Amino acid sequence: MMGYGYGASWAWGLLGFLFSVLVIVAIVVLVLLAVRLVRSGSHPAPPMSGPGMGPPGQPGMGAAPSPYGPGPGPYGPAAGAGPGMTPARQILDERFARGEIGADEYHELRRHLEG
Repeated sequence: MMGYGYGASWAWGLLGFLFSVLVIVAIVVLVLLAVRLVRSGSHPAPPMSGPGMGPPGQPGMGAAPSPYGPGPGPYGPAAGAGPGMTPARQILDERFARGEIGADEYHELRRHLEG
């Protein structure tokens, strides 16, 4: 003979299990979103289109030329990066283009490289 309330105990157990699964899924989703946010925030993607965008390494219509001379664009070395440019200078230009170093440090290192 069953007493009052014993027939519904399986429903509470099922609800508790489903709630636990929901919490675990939510935690996994939050961790994945946090990892994606950290990865995308550390190296933002270069713009693929917009005003002033032209062929790789070339200023587009209305784009002002860089005051630092030709440098690597978002698609690889610029048109001015030829055989006369040392690998060290090319790396320096790439670091500056990615924003790893500022303009002052760029000019100082460039003067040091050029002797």
